[in-house]
Amino acid sequence: MFLYSDISGIVVAILLLFLLAWMLGRYMSAVYKNEPSLLDFLNPLERKIFSLIGINQDSEFTWKKNIIALLITNGLWLVYGFILLLIQGKIPFLNPDHIGNMEPTLAFHTAASFVTNTQQQHYSGETGLSYFSQVFIIQFLQFTSAASAMAILLVLYKAILAKSSP
Repeated sequence: MFLYSDISGIVVAILLLFLLAWMLGRYMSAVYKNEPSLLDFLNPLERKIFSLIGINQDSEFTWKKNIIALLITNGLWLVYGFILLLIQGKIPFLNPDHIGNMEPTLAFHTAASFVTNTQQQHYSGETGLSYFSQVFIIQFLQFTSAASAMAILLVLYKAILAKSSP
């Protein structure tokens, strides 16, 4: 009896995973093709944010602008991660084990490896990073590095489509 409940839970989890992947895939496809999507009601907010930071939605974003934006953004994330790793011992919250600051070369290597999505770890896990650093640096950079890779893929996809269209 116990075995069947475990198997049914696994089957339900896998089915739910496939359903969510299918739904997210359809949404991402619509966004990438500039087709209507479920979150279009947020377009006024998006336009407002773009106008605040000086982005003109009507201008074409060339490959050079994409590279510059990517380098600036990832450069800022590198500095963010590096500085926070250097001062993690001085951040009073989410550090119940009182883990000290990371040594500068190790902090740079860790930040650079997570910004570039290589994720090399030359520190000893929970003894080298506070909970704050694990969540607000490591996991954050894992997400943003994957998002950067997806953005690069979209630029490549647009370039291929532009070359193949008559």
